[in-house]
Amino acid sequence: SDPKDFTGVQELNQAFGDLSTNLTGAQAIQASSLVGRSVATNSSTGHLGAVGLNADGEPVFAMRASIDMGVGADGGKFYVHDTNGDVVFTGNLPPGSGAMPVIWDGVASNGEQLPPGDYHISADVNLDGSSRSARVYGHDQVVSVAIGAGNQVTLNLSSGRSMDVSDVKEFF
Repeated sequence: SDPKDFTGVQELNQAFGDLSTNLTGAQAIQASSLVGRSVATNSSTGHLGAVGLNADGEPVFAMRASIDMGVGADGGKFYVHDTNGDVVFTGNLPPGSGAMPVIWDGVASNGEQLPPGDYHISADVNLDGSSRSARVYGHDQVVSVAIGAGNQVTLNLSSGRSMDVSDVKEFF
């Protein structure tokens, strides 16, 4: 074969190598823009965390989730469970369709402020005159991003968990 063809292949390989490096850099910049964003995960676990201070300087807590209401639900209820599985809070869901956002402030049904941490969320929606369990997506906040081998993007979350960016249900 002609040695000139070999040089062309080397140049092409070098060009693809440069392109790959540039793509990784662009992906890193794009991925870093996710820091501070909230994500809906495929987990029914939510993280109750401090989101600021009230006028008295005391911490304010919030846990966010989305509930799949289906199409034309007549409302329903969502339940927050502690690590023992006990229901500590029950909230009402208004009528609606699709993903319904919910926020819980960490105050139990008995009025007690519960500690930050992970809580399980479940929900029942009323569809066509019957109650059925609904899919719940816990929200978490991205605190940092890592790009690994094969340009895999891993999100490190405020709850201490990590997840692959491809497992994110929705960004906020």
